[in-house]
Amino acid sequence: LCLNGLLSDPKILVFDEKTVGGAFEFEGPVPEDFDCMGLLNVHWEEVGDTTIRTYNLQHATLQEFLSAEKLKCLPEKEQETFWSANMNNPAVTMVFRFYCGLTGLKSEAVQKVGFSKPLPNLFLKDGSQMDYIDQSVLVQFYSLFESQNIPFTKQVVQRLPPTLDFGIVLFHSSDWMVLSHCLSKCSHLQEINYPFTNAAASDISKVCQNNPDLVRLEIGFEEFLVDDAKTLFQSTQALEMLTLNVSEVEATSLSALAEVFSLRKLKELHLWMAKPIL
Repeated sequence: LCLNGLLSDPKILVFDEKTVGGAFEFEGPVPEDFDCMGLLNVHWEEVGDTTIRTYNLQHATLQEFLSAEKLKCLPEKEQETFWSANMNNPAVTMVFRFYCGLTGLKSEAVQKVGFSKPLPNLFLKDGSQMDYIDQSVLVQFYSLFESQNIPFTKQVVQRLPPTLDFGIVLFHSSDWMVLSHCLSKCSHLQEINYPFTNAAASDISKVCQNNPDLVRLEIGFEEFLVDDAKTLFQSTQALEMLTLNVSEVEATSLSALAEVFSLRKLKELHLWMAKPIL
């Protein structure tokens, strides 16, 4: 019921009695007290002398989750066939994320279908500078995050170029959390330029720790505290150039930066502050 509704054109989120009866294979009318253990909202409407019942899930997200649960239970070949036909169907984008979480993205056939395009071509507009991001790219990273399939995530992100320049793209904090999870599975990154972010220092630190050859980093913070300085930059052994874009910064954070980098290879430090402290 859920999956067929999402695949319909237009998408069906409210089902009539006939559709529900067919899906649950009732021999006669749908029982008046049927609500699928509370999963379905039942609506009654008087149309002339006739009473019409319609049904919908508590939330569209629940419909997407149950659709993923249905796909997970299919034979692997049928799962591959479905995703081969629907990977680019926006109606099931969230279904794929749920599917990855439910299955751990363990099917090699589905892995090939979902990640057939090399990430560099999707991720960077011209191979070096990105001024927009295709939502399909974020879906891929979110899907890897949901799957928690670390070996496959490493396999995918190792295809990224060593320099990632995010240009003027603005991410939500959840987007950056997911990207950090995936980028921390790289080991070859040398430069990351992303001046606009409200990411947590701990997330960025994980990326730095696992990419020992990272020499250039541009990153932004809404607020930059002493603990952020210590957490983030104690993990950057090879960093030669650091650019910080900060809305607010503590004076003591600058002292912490100086202490952390006093014995490092840092050659340049650029600090852009929306609210200067001097």
